[in-house]
Amino acid sequence: RNRPVPIAESLAKRLRTLSEHRDESSALLLKPDGTAWKRSEQTRPFKASVYRAEVRPEEIAPHTIDEITMYSLRHSSIVRQILRGVPIRVIAVSHDTSVAMIERNYSAFLADHSDTIARSGLLEI
Repeated sequence: RNRPVPIAESLAKRLRTLSEHRDESSALLLKPDGTAWKRSEQTRPFKASVYRAEVRPEEIAPHTIDEITMYSLRHSSIVRQILRGVPIRVIAVSHDTSVAMIERNYSAFLADHSDTIARSGLLEI
């Protein structure tokens, strides 16, 4: 099922430009040859991007470079929103998951940053 999610205005502008002369039902992101991406065709270009970006997985997660996939972008989105204090319920809805799943998968991360998050709501006298 499709679910609308908020995106940055800068991304919205870029996507509007990309889709200017396309039918509403056509794919938004196309390969350089103009055809739609198939799920299996995303792996190699994404992996190449990870290498070019010189990502060091051991610094960000207990994964190898081969385990960093496009799905990792979802995880980084969740973490970024947690750190910015977005309510967990809102994060869960926008990522099509549950509060329980976020708490289960990110509890160690939440604990590492809970002091900083809690301090943002304290009354400074």
